Amino acid sequence: MARPRLTEGAIERLQLVIPSEEIASIEKWRFANEIASKSEAVRRLCQIGLAFDQEHREAKDRTRSALDATTRGIRMLIERSALVGDGNSIELRQIAGVLLEAMEAQLSLYQDMVSTDATAAAMARSGDVDEHVREAATIREKLTGGYYP
Repeated sequence: MARPRLTEGAIERLQLVIPSEEIASIEKWRFANEIASKSEAVRRLCQIGLAFDQEHREAKDRTRSALDATTRGIRMLIERSALVGDGNSIELRQIAGVLLEAMEAQLSLYQDMVSTDATAAAMARSGDVDEHVREAATIREKLTGGYYP
């Protein structure tokens, strides 16, 4: 019986050197997912990895945008709280404090995403993380006048 055709395009043979622990993990995944061969399991895992990489990059970019927007909103609230009366100022600073919690959660997620992305671009952008960490510390200091929830 002939093997099924993998694709209409050209097919290349790829020889890999993989540690035994990884082979064992591939085999375990293969059997758990009822994959017919080790080659098919490796192909599928490569497809999963490539799809994950693209989704990861897009999610990281969306997280960065959310982090930037949250940071801008907090800055605006702090600036506005300096211009309004004391009662409104306290409320605005409390809102800024809640948004700071969201900013710190987004920052934590972004840090995890940058650290799992081993590309040179991610390493260059890791300075962004340091910038946001400093910004969060500065905001926390501004809000510690008794108004931070």
